This record gives sequence, structure tokens and C-alpha cells, in this order.
Amino acid sequence: MSLNLNLCTATLRGFSFHDAIEIARQSGFQGIELRVSDDGHKSLNQLATEGDLCKRQIAKAGLQLPVLNTYIPLADERAIDLLLLCCQKMEVPKARVALPCSCRAAVSKQSKKVTETLPAYEDRQEPVKLIDNLKKQLRQLERKAYKAGVKILLELHWGTVMSSCTSAYLLTQDLAPECIAITFDPANMAIEGKEDWEFGIKLTIPIWTTFT
Repeated sequence: MSLNLNLCTATLRGFSFHDAIEIARQSGFQGIELRVSDDGHKSLNQLATEGDLCKRQIAKAGLQLPVLNTYIPLADERAIDLLLLCCQKMEVPKARVALPCSCRAAVSKQSKKVTETLPAYEDRQEPVKLIDNLKKQLRQLERKAYKAGVKILLELHWGTVMSSCTSAYLLTQDLAPECIAITFDPANMAIEGKEDWEFGIKLTIPIWTTFT
């Protein structure tokens, strides 16, 4: 069985787009997962106007472009519509979008980890309402992804509302995996067990029966 290895350009923030392509080529990778953000190798607006050129430059190096690795909030419908359009034009089959943070309890404010580095965004809704709305948004996105022929990826990441396998299952169990899928990140999964307690308590209050 052949194994395709891709280099995520999010790990090469100190290098230019062209340098990232060359590093991937010389290192023997088969493709790259392109970081797409305003402070990344390419912004979404750049891809909207230069996507074809970007894809040709990557292909010229003998590399594939299987994923656009974005930080676009799930709630930003306009940006996601543009992302799906870019994927179609560039013939990129997958794209990652960001889920909301869960780590906003008082204890998280004392953390030395800067939450801005998370592939996530702030949403001030209460947990139960937040999860209910996320499911509705994901159902809408499922339909858009199906029409566009693009698979949307959600990363299992600490500090977000999908920070464990259980939460991933609860969010995506009713969705078509060919439209909405999960990216497993072993390093982030190793941090689990530190799910935000305040968020978790508020989320599970309706189903409590007793304290232990």
C-alpha cells in the first residue's frame, strides 16, 4: 500500500511560499497542505484571484495540493462560500475550517498558552445553545460541500468544542463523512483530559442525575 505524505505549510511560517514548496519537494513529500490565512503563505482573497497560478507552481514542483488548511470560522458563511469556490476552481478536494473555542472559563485565562494560536474562534453563546447552533451550521455546510464536491475537515484539537473523540462523534455522527470529516491530530489528542471544566459542566447540566 502506497502512503502519500504531505507537508503542512503551517509548520513553515518563517519561510516564503516558494521556499515551502521547495522544502517539500527536496524532502520527498508527495504534496502540501497549504496554510491559508491573512498571515499565512496565501490568504483566501489571494487564492480567489491567483489560485490557478498557485496550483500550477505546486504542480510544477511535482507536488499535489490535497488540502487548503484554513482558519475560517464555521460561522463565516461568506468566507466559506468563497473557500468552496476556490477549491472547485483549483480542484482541491479538501479544506479545513475552524470550530469555536471552549476554553473561556476563568481558569483558562491563567494559561500560558496563547489561545490565538488555536485553529478556532470566540463564540460567546452558552454551551448548549452553541452546540445546537453548530449542528445546524454543519448541516447547512454539509449540503454546500456536497454540491461543491469538496470535503470539509474539522480538526480534533484541544481548547475547541471538538477536543475529544466523544465530542467529535456527537458533532458529526449524523453527517455524511464524504462531506464533513474529522482530522485526527495525535499531538493534540495527547493533551486531552484537560477539557475546559466550566464549559463541560454547563453543557452537561441538562443530563445530570447526581454528583460523585
